[in-house]
Order: sequence, then C-alpha cells, then structure tokens
Amino acid sequence: MEQSIDNSRQNNGQTPAVSPDTQVPGQTAADNTPHPAPPKIVGHFGKHMSSYWEVMVPALSVRYLAETGYKLRRAWHEHRHPDIKLPKEMNRKWEAMYAATTGAAMYAMATFYLTRTYQDLKNVFAEPIAWETGKAKEDVGFIDIMKSENSLVQAAKRNFFKYNARRFAVNLPFFANHLPGPFKKLDPDTAVLAGVGTNAIYLMSDVLTRKETFFERLQGFVDQKIVHKGDLGEKATALDLINLYELHSRDKNSGYNASGRMDTQEWQDRQALFGRMASLINQTYGNEPNKEHANFTLGKMIYLMGHGMIGTGNMERSSAYIETASQYGIEAVKEMAKQPMADGSDVKYAREHYPASAAAAAQEKPAPDQSGGFAAKIAAEGRAAAMSPPGASQTEKLAIQRAAAPEGGMALTA
Repeated sequence: MEQSIDNSRQNNGQTPAVSPDTQVPGQTAADNTPHPAPPKIVGHFGKHMSSYWEVMVPALSVRYLAETGYKLRRAWHEHRHPDIKLPKEMNRKWEAMYAATTGAAMYAMATFYLTRTYQDLKNVFAEPIAWETGKAKEDVGFIDIMKSENSLVQAAKRNFFKYNARRFAVNLPFFANHLPGPFKKLDPDTAVLAGVGTNAIYLMSDVLTRKETFFERLQGFVDQKIVHKGDLGEKATALDLINLYELHSRDKNSGYNASGRMDTQEWQDRQALFGRMASLINQTYGNEPNKEHANFTLGKMIYLMGHGMIGTGNMERSSAYIETASQYGIEAVKEMAKQPMADGSDVKYAREHYPASAAAAAQEKPAPDQSGGFAAKIAAEGRAAAMSPPGASQTEKLAIQRAAAPEGGMALTA
C-alpha cells in the first residue's frame, strides 16, 4: 500500500524540545510542563535474552558426552591390549568423530530452533499474506512470505535470516579441521574449543546489544494473552498493543525512539485507540463476552499495521480502519484504502459505505480529556452510532454527533 498514516517522529525519532512558554497545538498545558531528566543507566544489560540460548547453552554440554565416548573407547582398548598403543591415525579418527558429533549436535539444535521459528512465522502471517495475495491461508508458503509487502512480515523475514545466519556461522568452527588448507592440520579438540569460544562471543554480544523484535514480543503475546499457555486469565491490554506498535516502529526505523511521556494528549489518545483494539481482540478470542459480534483477529491487526493503516498520525482514521476490519472484513478495508488518504476520502467512504457501529466504544470509559481530543471523540462516535436510527441522512447523523460530543469538545466531522 503506497498510502500510510504518518506514525513516525522526526529528528531521528526524538521528540522536539518544547519551551514551557510555548503551547503546542492539540496539547494541554500539562503537555508542555518541563520534567527533570531521569538518571542515565548504562550498566543494565540483558534487556532481552533470546529463547535460542535456553536451548543452546545446555546443548553445548553435549560435547562432554562425545568426549567421554572417545576416552572410554581408548581406555577399553588399553585395558584389552595394554601392550598395544592405538595408532596416531586411530586416535585422530576418534578425536575427529568427537568434534564432528559436537558440531552436529549444535547444528541439529540450531536447525530445530530455525524450523520452529519458521513455523511460527507461517502460522502468524498466513492470514494477512492470504489477504494480500488472494490465496487460501493454507496455500501460503515460503515464496509468499518472501514477496510480501507487509512491513511486519518484511521485518520478521530480515531478522529471521540475520539471526539464523549468525547462529550457523558461530557453529562452523566445530568442523574447522575438515576445512581445506592449514585448517586440516588443526587438532579436532582445538576445533571444539574454537566452536565453544565463538558461541560464547555470540552470547556475550547478545547480552550487551540484543533488542527484542516485534515478532518475538508477538510470540509471547499470543502465548500469554490468546492461547493462555500457562497464563490463565490474561487479557490483551492497550499497553500490550502500544508496545508492539513501538517495536514495529523501531524495526522500520532504527533511529526511532519513543517519547516515553505519559502526561500528554497523544498518550491519552493512544490509550483510547489501542484500548479499543484490545477490547475487540479480547472479544474475538473469548477473553471477554463477545457482545459486539467482534471479528478482529490477530491477522487483521497485522494486516492493518503492516500496511500503514494503523498509526498515531491520525487516530480517527486508524479507528475507522479498525472498526471496518472488525465489522466488514479486509475486503472492505481494501476498498476503503483505494480512496485518497490526504483529504480524508477513505474515512468518508467508510462512513458512507460501511457504517460500522462504534457503540461499544461508548461503553469504554474515555481518558480524562478537557481539550476535545481523540479519547473524547471516540466515545462521542460510539454514542452517536448507537443513537443514529437506520437510514438516517448524513445531516441527521452530524446533528446527532454534535449532540453526543462532550461539553467543550469537538464533534466528529463527516
């Protein structure tokens, strides 16, 4: 999709400094209140540890089994034939088997992790890619993942290849004595030590520099909030989705940096938007009674977010896409997205052709909002939708919207 809602901050992701004497449009006075700089933390490592290491660190110990087998074989020979020493060629053969067994075990575990991760990629992205390609979800394969224009799929694909290439590279030294040239003269035991050493360096680099990716956070979100694997009673929250969105923004732009301030109108608007989306997800997956007949799957969230239809640049437009996807499906979203975004034609089209009821939004308690921001608007839209009689004209709908708007706030525009 060529059009996208502006969801990035300028100046390399940094929020511009605001003078206490300058009022920023769309913000309250509290948004401009200066805050003391927090202390800088530089010694907190291990912000994210990939589950890969939960498998591989124990796997490194497999080498001791291989070494024990080699030493038992030699001890058995010396016991049976105390006067006959094993030829050097035989010793080297068994040492080479020890090194190869250790390397094979490490590659087997890395391959196991790779295949499981790929299966997760396919399971999570099959639905949004199916809508993108027109295929059945079951027919989506590797080539479709590679060709997808969804920014979430593209980021996950890049990370999949990047991290798995590193994992296979650091295990190559286990087979160093099988490489051509001077490597052939290496002692097999030295090859094993080199393999352990390269894995240790990679582990240290992960501890010092590794950042969680969108897909890794999404895997945990699905396990805890949708599948409930050991986390009964957990529900999707606005913060879950806000943090997923922030990770996606960082994956798209390495210079992106979230403001982190929660005393702004933007934060209140985000809470309303992502809280609404969390409510639809909870109803869809049975975390809450589905009173609205919501149908907002994880695949729909991924499709909207990955094609730039959910963003913080225009909360009302994002809300229109979310409600349309839930009530009418992705085909309706595609029709909506064909309309020009710059002048708001896509939102007008949705209201005219897909009058999705936002009545449930009226039941959501809006965040404190004295400036008529989005948090109040989304509640007004829900009240208006609930009050509008079937077949009401656009003029009648506008009158109902103005009546439903909070005192001192703004009514929605057509």
